[in-house]
Amino acid sequence: MLDGATITLLKQQRHVDVIVPLKSTMLSYTEAVQLAELPDAWQPHPSRDPQHIAFVTGVDHLWAECRVPLNACVIRYWNRKKAAMDHSVLVTTDHGLSGPWIVRHYEERPEIAQDYEQMKSGGWQLQKLSSTRDSEIVFYLATVVLSYSLYHLFANTQAGAHFADKTRQALAFDQLRSRRTHVIVYAGGYFDIFETLSFTRFLLQLPAAAQDQLRHWLDAHLHTVQKRE
Repeated sequence: MLDGATITLLKQQRHVDVIVPLKSTMLSYTEAVQLAELPDAWQPHPSRDPQHIAFVTGVDHLWAECRVPLNACVIRYWNRKKAAMDHSVLVTTDHGLSGPWIVRHYEERPEIAQDYEQMKSGGWQLQKLSSTRDSEIVFYLATVVLSYSLYHLFANTQAGAHFADKTRQALAFDQLRSRRTHVIVYAGGYFDIFETLSFTRFLLQLPAAAQDQLRHWLDAHLHTVQKRE
């Protein structure tokens, strides 16, 4: 998204910061490399030992379409094809980022792209909308994003470590193969998740009076469902 007008709109109107690489044919690219070379204050690259980086400011004045201040991180590396030193330039509208953090955030883009792909086709059914009302669409999207975030948060805990390398779709297939299902049980202000057969065994161990009460409730509920159908 190397578009100065779009970057300006995102920063000024949407308050969204971006990190984008510059083309070597751009004047801002040349300016950033020259500013980095002047003090010769190169630092080690945060994740690639042979490379070095330099943080520079004020490279936006040569980009006419971009009307917001830009900071840059210049990356110096050996270009095997050219058999010479070469540079890459990353610019950002986030003025709170240092050079190493610009690089670290930019290197997260493959993971971000994979997360987005999983949300689209990983079993989260983000593309299946049953309503055309704006409020319901927003609620559905927000619920899916929240569920996806909570799933990955749980996968980063010790209890959920065995879910870390699996998508929701893969987990659903595993469940089908094992034929294990689960039920969510509510009681007052509490709930719990039970494996279906374990919950059935628990019900069979209830006192006779409790089983009779549950049987009467199920009879009334099933009768209501049948009338509705």
